[in-house]
Amino acid sequence: MVVTIDSTQQNMSTGRVIEDTVTAARLIELPLFKGECSESIEWLLEKMEERWLQPEDILLQPGDHNTQLFLILDGKIRVELDNSSEGVISILSTGECVGEISVLDGQPTSAYVIAHEPCRLLVIEREDIWKLIDNSHAVAKNLLFMLSSRIRNNNSNLSNSIQLQRHYEQNARTDILTGLYNRRWNDEMLPRLIERCRIGEVTMGLLMIDIDHFKQYNDSYGHQAGDEALRATGKMLLSHLRPNDSAVRFGGEEFLLLLPSTEKENVVMVAERLCQKMSQMKIVDQHGEKLPSITISVGAAIMNRDDTVDSLIAAADKALYRAKEMGRDRVVVSER
Repeated sequence: MVVTIDSTQQNMSTGRVIEDTVTAARLIELPLFKGECSESIEWLLEKMEERWLQPEDILLQPGDHNTQLFLILDGKIRVELDNSSEGVISILSTGECVGEISVLDGQPTSAYVIAHEPCRLLVIEREDIWKLIDNSHAVAKNLLFMLSSRIRNNNSNLSNSIQLQRHYEQNARTDILTGLYNRRWNDEMLPRLIERCRIGEVTMGLLMIDIDHFKQYNDSYGHQAGDEALRATGKMLLSHLRPNDSAVRFGGEEFLLLLPSTEKENVVMVAERLCQKMSQMKIVDQHGEKLPSITISVGAAIMNRDDTVDSLIAAADKALYRAKEMGRDRVVVSER
């Protein structure tokens, strides 16, 4: 004789009352019971209960002392870290189970388990799970396989999450238009660079760079042409960086070039080379059409031992102002 669970439940998708049964033959079609014979698990049918969930019903949440394994007969369940769509770890569907980790290790649950759509579950108590593991090699093997697959999937999701987080962090510190570091990065790193140079008893050069007549360029040729000019400047700066140098879009058409462990003569040499290369650089629009070239003015400051971020930038800014006063397209070095 085949033992069955009889249930009369409300069909959540149509509102109709339905009659349904769960047999041992149905159970052995589920991954947990793969390879097991129906006769050996008929005893379990009398012990299991059915549970129905509406969409967004919470089955488990962090801190619950769970003693049940839930087999999904119909519908989908999602597992979340923080009860939000951004925190989804996985979505489990028909045939999969949930709650097995807390059942096995006896620890409180660490995630939210929420109905993703109308769900029909079979509930197995902890003592019955352990009885299955003790008496059935197939169930023990299947449970081990399901756990290892879950761990591998979670590790993959975690790896993707970490990579995405790093991507966001990189974007938060990078100017999208030019590919250079942005003001936020500079605010975090320049104090460290100054302190590092001070401890190492080496100097550092700082170049403040401004695109000449940028507003006029924008007004004459359009903002897209202005963007191309900014991109060209960023490209030029990146192509002339040494491994320890850093280029920053400081704001608008202003840029900073940080040159650690660089003496005054080399700072001036770098600045003059940048001026020359910028005036020679070809600029094209998104259609490949040639745009007018641009020039830059550069204010250079050499770090003093007692410099702060503000004093070093102020010195370079003052030198830049003098370069503009003197006709632009030139380098002026701060004399302090």
